[in-house]
Amino acid sequence: MWNITRSNSGQIRTTPIIALFALAVFLFGLVRTTDWLYQKTTDHRVLEPQRIMSGMSQAPNQYRILAPALCLLVDKMLLHDPGHSDHAVVFFSILFAYVAAFALFYVSSRSIPISILASLALLGCFSFGMMWKYRQEFFEVGFVSLTLIAATRIRHVGRMYFVIAMLTVLGSLNRETFIFCIMGVAVHAIGNRIMIQKESGRLHLRGVSILLAIFAICYVGLRWHFGLSHYHSKFWTYQDNLQNILSISSPFNILYLGGGIAFAYLATVALGNKEYSFFILGYAVPMLLIATFISQFSEHRVFYPLMVLFAASITKCPPTQIPRPAEYIKEIHS
Repeated sequence: MWNITRSNSGQIRTTPIIALFALAVFLFGLVRTTDWLYQKTTDHRVLEPQRIMSGMSQAPNQYRILAPALCLLVDKMLLHDPGHSDHAVVFFSILFAYVAAFALFYVSSRSIPISILASLALLGCFSFGMMWKYRQEFFEVGFVSLTLIAATRIRHVGRMYFVIAMLTVLGSLNRETFIFCIMGVAVHAIGNRIMIQKESGRLHLRGVSILLAIFAICYVGLRWHFGLSHYHSKFWTYQDNLQNILSISSPFNILYLGGGIAFAYLATVALGNKEYSFFILGYAVPMLLIATFISQFSEHRVFYPLMVLFAASITKCPPTQIPRPAEYIKEIHS
């Protein structure tokens, strides 16, 4: 990122160190602000780590065990206070989300200023839609961010799927919606790495199959271990989501998702941005289709990982200029 060099006197130049320190303080400020917002949300008994790990919660939260397991581990090994341990794990998950997302933004843009602006946009995405103390959302953001980095930056197919397989284990234990990330990898592999880069389809088929097998083992294994439980809220939500779409003036409307980041993304697409398009389509289409029926559009936390993908694609977009009105007029007359 920066090269720390020595002056003629042999002393290390302090400018890069100051820059690194300032960047760390900036990210910590985002983490602390997000944590403050999160602590204002409402807890629910089915979301408590102790209830989940003791098998007393309800689906789907009963099977989202990564954060609760970490909470019990931290409580047993370090803090010996359930409340403080729970907060520590949540704080770490927020830190993990911002660091992973910043890494994705920097890999995409190769620009520290653009990565900083994208991280500020991410704070805006996180700042609304937190109604309940869900403990999986920020971990999911981090896992999806790292998966996109692996899928686009690791050239060796075997190494790429090995890294994503490790992320799949953690992501599947964290939340069953990691399946959408796997689908994004599959569509990206077909559309970009096989069709465009002419890589072996057999290798990618084997890799995606392994990811799906890992997810299936985690999904079925958790339900076998804890047993099947009733859904803690109503299952079908399409009527509520239809009402959400019609409630144009409500700030909970899906159109205001992340301060309208979906429309910011579409604006760059209209100007020729195609970066990560296969991954985003593979992730977003099945996720939005299923969310229409069994998730609440008003809970914007459901879409946090998708917001990060949009922001990352925007940072990758090459500089473009919108033609002036006179140029449109000239084109029409010609």
